[in-house]
Amino acid sequence: MAINFPDSPNNGDSFTSNNKTWVFDGTVWNITSGTNSVADGAITAAKLDNNSVTAAKIASDAVTTAKIANNTITQAKLDSTLSAVTICTSSTKPTSPFTGQTIFETDTNKMKVWLGSNWSSGTLHQPTISVDFLVVAGGGGAGSSTVGVSNGGGGGGGQVSSSNQTLVLGTSYSVIVGSGGSGGASGGNRGVSGLSTTFNTTVSVGGGGGGDYTFTGGNGSSGGGGAAGSFAGVVNSGGTGTAGQGFNGGNGMTTAPYTTGSGGGAGGAGGQGAGGGSGYIHSSVAGGTTTTASGSTPANSSGTDRGTAGNGGTSGTTTGGNAKLIIRIPLS
Repeated sequence: MAINFPDSPNNGDSFTSNNKTWVFDGTVWNITSGTNSVADGAITAAKLDNNSVTAAKIASDAVTTAKIANNTITQAKLDSTLSAVTICTSSTKPTSPFTGQTIFETDTNKMKVWLGSNWSSGTLHQPTISVDFLVVAGGGGAGSSTVGVSNGGGGGGGQVSSSNQTLVLGTSYSVIVGSGGSGGASGGNRGVSGLSTTFNTTVSVGGGGGGDYTFTGGNGSSGGGGAAGSFAGVVNSGGTGTAGQGFNGGNGMTTAPYTTGSGGGAGGAGGQGAGGGSGYIHSSVAGGTTTTASGSTPANSSGTDRGTAGNGGTSGTTTGGNAKLIIRIPLS
């Protein structure tokens, strides 16, 4: 109902109507008591001018989650250039999507877009980490000696390293850590090759076993050394290494001084007698503390092993060094 305020009021005059009181401030009447409310449903979209409700006219914190009814903000109420992301599963996708509608499937972790006739294949969203790793295989065992023949040294275990490899959290990755090959059985037998180490799809090959009088040094990441001696028909050739992981084993001598072949290493080929092929220092993965994949010294040499991981055997029936897998996860 209409309210008829007094004509020509003075500053400070009051007026009461329908249990509401107003006071004149010299310019306008201001309500000071009573209820000043708007009936439910009184303000409708049809009664609002376009763009009449602006952010400047809405008090801070006036619109809260509790004041918005469930499902009241729909795509139809958004500007055509805006699109909300619909959360669903692969079996509860919208039945009447519009072109450009975006969804996220919680059971597949894929975000997809409706292309007008079908859904896109989607982009997989999963948390990942970046790691560095060093994969070292087992070293080959030394061959065994027999009368008139000295054994060859075992080849060093192979090594493969990589940096900044991406792994997906929650995914299982295959890990197989090999072991060193055993020394050759007594009586003149080739040493057993070391076993390979695998991390996911990266394979580091085991070192070849040391040779004996009837067999060459074994092939592997690095070849085993060849045997030596004056025995007729001695096979003295060192084994062959694998490109990118190691080198060939050294050949044994069939003439004086009958020096046997050393196993190859990750850093160089085996020689004769004094020490196996050199290993590598992998500071980027192991912090500069791990020497890997050196070849071993034959049984009758005065040299010493130069590797602390993946070494071949160092005497008549010595087992090759065990393998290692080092994974470094950066903290920042």
